[in-house]
Amino acid sequence: MANWCNNYLVLTGTDAAIQNTIKVFSEIEEQQNRTGKYYLPEFVTAESSHMTDIVVSENTINYQTRWLPNLEALVQIAKHTEVDFVSQYDELQMGIIGEATYQNGVFSNVRLDGNDLQQYHYDIGTATYLYNGQNYEDEWSVLMELLENKKAGLKEFQTTNNITADELTQLYGELSAADFVLKFAEHKNFDNARNSFYALDKDLIRRIEEFLTNAGEKTPEQFATRDKFIAFEYLIFLVEERNNEQRTNHFSR
Repeated sequence: MANWCNNYLVLTGTDAAIQNTIKVFSEIEEQQNRTGKYYLPEFVTAESSHMTDIVVSENTINYQTRWLPNLEALVQIAKHTEVDFVSQYDELQMGIIGEATYQNGVFSNVRLDGNDLQQYHYDIGTATYLYNGQNYEDEWSVLMELLENKKAGLKEFQTTNNITADELTQLYGELSAADFVLKFAEHKNFDNARNSFYALDKDLIRRIEEFLTNAGEKTPEQFATRDKFIAFEYLIFLVEERNNEQRTNHFSR
């Protein structure tokens, strides 16, 4: 039996775009209530995207999905209706909690992982949750604080350069597939760094992970420039992100 993931969607954009998006979700809910079967419009082709218990209120939409958030479907809907969104999601039994955004055609997703969730604990003596030297009455407040802190920590991973693979080759000569990941990140094109990383074969990613594990924790002083350090940190982030997604997908089967 599947666990249910809660999704809290906030739409932004023109009034027409927001209303068209709301119409899509309302149609999904109406069709499902009428037929008793899952329904998605034809332009939503992402797998595992069905939604249930859809509630619309002005520019916000709440709904549930099986196991995981249906982020790929959300992007397909957003592209179709030309709307932007912020979507918070949680399935706490599996430790799944995060926030996805789609702004001006750019998708990003920040999600807590196992290391994040180990940063707090329940204190029996005070009957509160202890995190970062502070006591919290409820666990949700801690999780929201963890998420905000992680979002703040990832601000350095924002794309500010549109350098291409050809331009990198002109600067550095022939580069390996893994080198492209680091060089894109070093030049602040984190979107292309991410795309290059996920295009790597599994064996190469495994070897990169082994290298990072053996390298241990690094400090900025160990790199020629801070940009090189940030690129190294981004590579670690990508490996952790991929591993986190694989663990979740394994449990959702």
